[in-house]
Amino acid sequence: MRIFGLEIKKADKRSITSDDPWLPEYLSLGDPYSSVSVNSPEMAMKLSAVYRSVSILSGTIASLPLYPRRRMPDKHFEIDEENNLYTILRWKCNKRDTFYNLMENAICQVLLDGNAYIFQKYKGSELSELILCQRGSVSYDEYTDKYIISDIRNGINGVFNSWQVIHLRNKNLDGGKIGLSTIQYASRILNLSANADEQTLSGIKSGNKMKGFISGGSITTGMGKAQDKYVDIVRDRLEEELASGRSFMRLPGEVEFHPFTITPADAQLLENRKFGVFDICRFFGVHPDKVFVEQTSNYKASENSQTSFMTDTLQPLLTQIETEFSTKLIPLKLVGRKEIILFDRVALYQLDPKGASTYYKNMFEIGGLTTNEIRLLEHRNTVKGGDVTFVSTNVAPIDSPKIFGGVP
Repeated sequence: MRIFGLEIKKADKRSITSDDPWLPEYLSLGDPYSSVSVNSPEMAMKLSAVYRSVSILSGTIASLPLYPRRRMPDKHFEIDEENNLYTILRWKCNKRDTFYNLMENAICQVLLDGNAYIFQKYKGSELSELILCQRGSVSYDEYTDKYIISDIRNGINGVFNSWQVIHLRNKNLDGGKIGLSTIQYASRILNLSANADEQTLSGIKSGNKMKGFISGGSITTGMGKAQDKYVDIVRDRLEEELASGRSFMRLPGEVEFHPFTITPADAQLLENRKFGVFDICRFFGVHPDKVFVEQTSNYKASENSQTSFMTDTLQPLLTQIETEFSTKLIPLKLVGRKEIILFDRVALYQLDPKGASTYYKNMFEIGGLTTNEIRLLEHRNTVKGGDVTFVSTNVAPIDSPKIFGGVP
């Protein structure tokens, strides 16, 4: 049965479907015998490590400027501000969204759904809009290489050729074009983390009040046989007094109360909550430092983690996006030869002053950037004489006249 586009399935007491619209209400009950199954984006994003990892990846990629570039006579690719794609890829991609919003949501869909589909809308022969299709509105026919779109919200319906749809996908196992979500790969660890959180919530809702058992008793009747019902009465009274917050309670006769200490199961629960975060970070390729996991590390380790994040996690995603956009938005006879679409990776250093200063210094000393080029990257006015290229000359041949103050 489907309700508002959601598949509603029956669930027993120990299993609940993640797309059940009554799920939040069910979880709030804190049933200690329930088992939470994380198999949807909504359920996964309830885990703090997943939310932070997805937020970092989508926000970082969406923050990087994506430019159309044209090959210049000296062979380098320069940003082409006259190209119609410049406004679409840098600022406004359609009537309702900025390109930042489109890219952020697209990366979220890739990670949590496995695929993101961006439809190209043309006005005449010129691209006018890029529209991110609604989740679940696109299917792909691998035999005809066509996309079937039924997106009511964006008003896109029909069968379209592959070149009309920009398709970003997560990793898959069969080499096809349909990606699998990270949730599917990480389902086991996500289920462990979700159930650990649920058990913790159940304990907190009960007030973590003292638990234990009662033994002994001298209240007897008849042939001297202890009557369980009297001990039960004492138990119920003790439970009420513990719940009321009283500090002192009286037990009759020889009845004794034995409190529980932390059980091995509770101790293991704490360990699962702690190390589950690290496993989630492994699946998403985000260093634990970025999800605010307290670790014993130094500045060099943090710097290395940032470099690893950029080369191992961001670079493959950025390359996929660049390739897909370039091949779908630029004619094949021009792509790579005359035109290309590339991210400005220098923007990754803008929020890291130390990394930015080191990068600019090294590029300046090898003649890679001029003073004015660096100032423009920092959104500063150019200065007179700042267009001259310099090369560091800290070393020279041992017999060079420069060593002795002469003119080389």
